[in-house]
Amino acid sequence: MTKRKGLFLILLLLGLVVCVKYFKDVPISLWAHSLEDLQPSWVKLHPLTQRLKRQPFTQPLELQPLATPLKLQPLNAQQELKPPAQVLKLPTIYSEGKRSGNRKLEDAILKTPTSEKKDFSFRINDTASKGIHDPKNRTYVIQLLVKALRGKLSLAHATENITGINTKCRDLKIEHVDNCSVTAVSPSCPQRHLPERLEARIEQLVFRDELQISEKYRGVIKAMSGELSGAHDVIFVSGLSSNHYKEAQALIRHVHEKILPVFKNLTFVVYNLGLTEWEAGQVKKYCRCTFLSFPFHLLPPHYKTLKCFSFKPTIIRAMYERADVVIWSDTSLRMQEPGALKLMVDGAIERGIQQRYLTTNYPNPSHTLGQMFHHFGDSPCAHMAFNQVVGGFGIYHREPLIERAVLDPWLACALSAECMCPVDQRKVQSCPYPWGTKKIGLCHRADQSAMTLILAKLFREKYRHFVVDFNRHQTRSGNDPVNYFDILDKVETVTNGTH
Repeated sequence: MTKRKGLFLILLLLGLVVCVKYFKDVPISLWAHSLEDLQPSWVKLHPLTQRLKRQPFTQPLELQPLATPLKLQPLNAQQELKPPAQVLKLPTIYSEGKRSGNRKLEDAILKTPTSEKKDFSFRINDTASKGIHDPKNRTYVIQLLVKALRGKLSLAHATENITGINTKCRDLKIEHVDNCSVTAVSPSCPQRHLPERLEARIEQLVFRDELQISEKYRGVIKAMSGELSGAHDVIFVSGLSSNHYKEAQALIRHVHEKILPVFKNLTFVVYNLGLTEWEAGQVKKYCRCTFLSFPFHLLPPHYKTLKCFSFKPTIIRAMYERADVVIWSDTSLRMQEPGALKLMVDGAIERGIQQRYLTTNYPNPSHTLGQMFHHFGDSPCAHMAFNQVVGGFGIYHREPLIERAVLDPWLACALSAECMCPVDQRKVQSCPYPWGTKKIGLCHRADQSAMTLILAKLFREKYRHFVVDFNRHQTRSGNDPVNYFDILDKVETVTNGTH
């Protein structure tokens, strides 16, 4: 028996020697199928990327020692940003079982914590706020945003280009005279052509004096965002008032039954824009949301006129501080295909913004007062080629270009009564519908007028790439009021009665 054990041990040792000799040069890629296999079990992937399909390595993993200690360097626009020809598309991270071919970008996303991804945007803000008119900082921010804008435009389809951008008002048989400034040292008139140079587009939207946000109101935004703790993947936000109370219940039911089952990582936020105390109590009890009160007392007086819609850019900008993606929806909108919302979010992650749009809408100047165009330094005639977007639904991805060149000027306009609400809004809220009209200022649509104007200035002929007709997936169902809270109350009563 002892001889058999000795023979067994000798054979075992010989086998181990052979295995070590044979496998010592085998690359690690044959042992591990993905980075996830090489990570400890406690490492948790970012929720936005948990669904990425695992693929085998195509090259052996080679670990090289660092020649010098790793040092963190400040962001350098020339070193960090790649030329426009090398702009990388973000992966479609919401599509089940799919993974893009860009391994380096995806692995970077897998390894990057949410807080680090947001730092880039905060650094841009800090640079500008410390000296927004300082030549050095101004040049730096413009160069950075121009490179981002060039990358976005390079992805747009040429077949969607807007034509007739330089058509003049007189060519359209429109009689319009712009008021030129006579208070300046050298009189200036609103520009009648949107700039082609990317630098000029950024200059006019980011550094125009009329579009600056004071430290006071930046503080309000910071306080509003501070009411929502932590960092979030997707925030779905809306605002409720008493005149839309039952319609709002229908939206809340829709979110509960259709949206939340699709988005496991979605945070639902609702703002009180003027509910009674009882209504607010009901919403807080049943909405399964973060329920916040809008700070009218901290903002200019025209905010209390809800038809001015200044609350909307303000809420979106505050939520933007806390999320990778912000979705705004009016209480009247419903998703026919809730699963399509994932595709819309994909589009926003790639393009930066997806604003609802109807091809049948009027040219923006027809439904916008001239005062708003002049506030941005433009003539209404420069915008006749751009049909107005719909303000009721939009998706906004957190990145410097959208923050500084879209949402900040939108908020700046919202804070100014001369821009967002230059006259009694009740007198210009209703828009006539004589199809085919080319007149200017027939009515004023406030928030969506401003958003259209901004997107036209920034993206110009590529405007259609960033506004999307959602009619296939959305319906406007303002006529579906429902006592959803009564239904939930009855369910709760029956459930409590059985225990």
